[in-house]
Amino acid sequence: MFRSMTMAKKLVLGFGIVLVLLVVVAGVAFFTINGASTGFGDYRNMAIRANAMGEVQANMLMARIQVKDYLTTHSEKDKKEFSDYLTAGEKLLSETAALIKSPERQAKIKSADAAIETYAATFEKVVAHTDEIDRLDREVLAIAGKTLEQQLTQILETANRDADSEAVLKASRSLRNLLLARVYVMKFIDTNAQDAADRVDSEWQSLETNLAELDAALQDVQRRRWLEETLRLKVEYKNAFDRLVQATKERNTLVTDTLDAIGPKFAADIEDVKLSYKAEQDELGPQLQASNARAVVIISALSAIALAVGIFIAWWIIRVVMAQLGKDPAEIAEITRQIAKGDLAISFDQTKMLGV
Repeated sequence: MFRSMTMAKKLVLGFGIVLVLLVVVAGVAFFTINGASTGFGDYRNMAIRANAMGEVQANMLMARIQVKDYLTTHSEKDKKEFSDYLTAGEKLLSETAALIKSPERQAKIKSADAAIETYAATFEKVVAHTDEIDRLDREVLAIAGKTLEQQLTQILETANRDADSEAVLKASRSLRNLLLARVYVMKFIDTNAQDAADRVDSEWQSLETNLAELDAALQDVQRRRWLEETLRLKVEYKNAFDRLVQATKERNTLVTDTLDAIGPKFAADIEDVKLSYKAEQDELGPQLQASNARAVVIISALSAIALAVGIFIAWWIIRVVMAQLGKDPAEIAEITRQIAKGDLAISFDQTKMLGV
C-alpha cells in the first residue's frame, strides 16, 4: 500500500501524523491547564469568601467587646466604636452575602444578619436605660442626697447648740440612716446587687420612722423648715432610686436575655459559613494538587511519545524519499548538471537500483 503511494502523499502522511500528535499534546495540555485554572479560580473564590467571613467575625467580636466595655464605662467612645465596628461588619456581610449561592450558607447569613439587627436594636435600648440611670444618679440622687445630708446636719448642729437632746438624738439617727442608704445606693449602682437595693429600702424605712419622730419632737421654726425640705427631698430621692433600680433591672434583662444570647448565635452562624468554605478548600486543594501531578505525567508521557514518533517519522520520510529517488538529491542534481553540459559518460551502481 505504502509503495504504491506517491512521494507527495507519503510526505503528507508523515507530517500529518506529526501534526496530529502535536494537536493531541496541545489539546491535553489545554484542557489540563483550563481545568486547573477553573479549580484555582474556585479555590480563590472560596478563600475570598472565607476571609470576608473572618473579617465580619472579627468586626462583630470587636463590637461585642465594645458593648461589654460600655456597660462598665458608659463612655461615648465605646458607644461610637461599637457603631463603627457594627457598620463595618454589616457592610462586609451584605457584600459577601451577594456572592454566596449555596442555600445552606444563605440561610446562615440571613440568620446572622437578622440576629445582628436585633443585637444593634437591643444595644440602643441598653444605651437608653444606661443614660437614664446616669441622669438619675447625676441630676437627682447626687444633688438631693447632698442636700438631705446638709439639712439633717444643720438640724443636728443647731439642736445640739440649743441643748435639744431629743432632737439631737432623732436627727443623728436619721442622718445615720441617710448616710448608710446613700452608701448602699452607690454600691447598687456599682454592682447592681439586689442585696444592696434591699439594704437601701431597709435603711429608708428606718429613716422615715426616725424623721416622723423628729417631726413630732421639733419645735424650733427654722429647724422645722429644714425638716420640711428634708421630707420633700426624701420622697424625690426615693422615687429616683426606685426608678433607677427598675431601669437597671430592665437593662440587665436586655443584656442577659438578648445580647448575651444573640451574640454567640450570630458568631456561630458566621463561624459555620467560614468553616464550610475552609472545609471545601481543604478538600479541593489536594484534588487540584493530584490533578496537576497527573497532568504533568500525562503531558510528559505524550510529549515523549510524540518525540519518539516524530523521530521515527523523520527517519521514515528520509528512507521513503531516498527509496523513491534512488540516490541522494545532491547526487541527482550533480548528474543533471553533467548531462546538461553534454557529458553522458556517467557510470551508475546498477545493484539494488530503485527510484528514478
